[in-house]
Amino acid sequence: MTPTHAAITLLALGLAPPEKTQEKISLTFAVPDGTVLRKEWSTEHTLVMTGLTRGTADVTARRTDLSVALSTRQRVALVDEYRRVSGGRPLELRRTYESAELSASQTYRVEEPPPPIEVTLKSAFSGHSVVFTWVEEEQGYGRYYDARELKEVWLPDLAEDTDLRCLLPAGPVTVGEGWSVPAAALGDLLAHGGDLHMEAGEVQGQAARMLVRTLGVGVGGALQQAFGGQSTGEARVRLEAVLDDDGPVARLAVELDDLRYLADISEYADEHSMRVEVEGGLERTSGRLALDLSGKGTLLWDLAAQRARSFELTADERVSLRVVLQADEQTGAYEDAMVLSGILRLRVQVAPCPPPPAPPSGR
Repeated sequence: MTPTHAAITLLALGLAPPEKTQEKISLTFAVPDGTVLRKEWSTEHTLVMTGLTRGTADVTARRTDLSVALSTRQRVALVDEYRRVSGGRPLELRRTYESAELSASQTYRVEEPPPPIEVTLKSAFSGHSVVFTWVEEEQGYGRYYDARELKEVWLPDLAEDTDLRCLLPAGPVTVGEGWSVPAAALGDLLAHGGDLHMEAGEVQGQAARMLVRTLGVGVGGALQQAFGGQSTGEARVRLEAVLDDDGPVARLAVELDDLRYLADISEYADEHSMRVEVEGGLERTSGRLALDLSGKGTLLWDLAAQRARSFELTADERVSLRVVLQADEQTGAYEDAMVLSGILRLRVQVAPCPPPPAPPSGR
């Protein structure tokens, strides 16, 4: 009896032929020791202020008709040397911060707008290198400068995972299978690299200095400020297909499902008070940040090289910021609350490259 006749006979008896078991695909980070990868991360925010209220303790907050558009782009280029890799993570990684900067433009949407306010911030880590070492007992990474040093207190602010490992499943999966990642675990995706200490240098004008502070609290930049507080929602990830693109490549569909982050940004806001505020009797600044994201993206994972190739994400973004300026008893408290909505676009490219030259030693 031929295979076709056998299948027909089974169907006639009300039985189905056995299905072919789907192959399990391992999505694990496991590059060989000595691998060097260059990564380019690009994050763009296009936001429009949809609400602004201002008031004091003895005056009801009033809504203003001010309409402001904010466009920002952060570009980060890293060169990672994987000295030792095991267990799905680097055990020793030397990272060179090739370049990192954030540019922003703020415009007023009125009939005769003034010139746009533009600022550029550059990372203090550009041109420096840091070694990350896995400490098994602490289940975390130690960090040290391997040549020129910056401030030691900045090292804990750096995040190691720029390999998109936070999106990977816990074990092998089949095509069509999905899993979820909680909002709190997405810091390495949305705030890649951690706090890179972007500095604006000499900034002219109060409006430009206020823009720098706005970026620093997490509006259009510095998304690490959103993490560490409360969060809800999740990223849903699914192995969509395995492609043949100069070798086997897994295509993963990523959906951000109503992510919401609530964070206290009082410490940063208080440390970056404006001179005009201090001269006006300001004693303390406090604030709250709310970030909402929903969108879709695609991760391409090289199954032969066992690492990411690229990632793209487009998401609807809503940012709410409430800042309270507490002055002396005579002046009282002054409050600003703003809401901005728009689009977040994130792109990542990963490719092998030669190791960078060792930077000169010394402080």
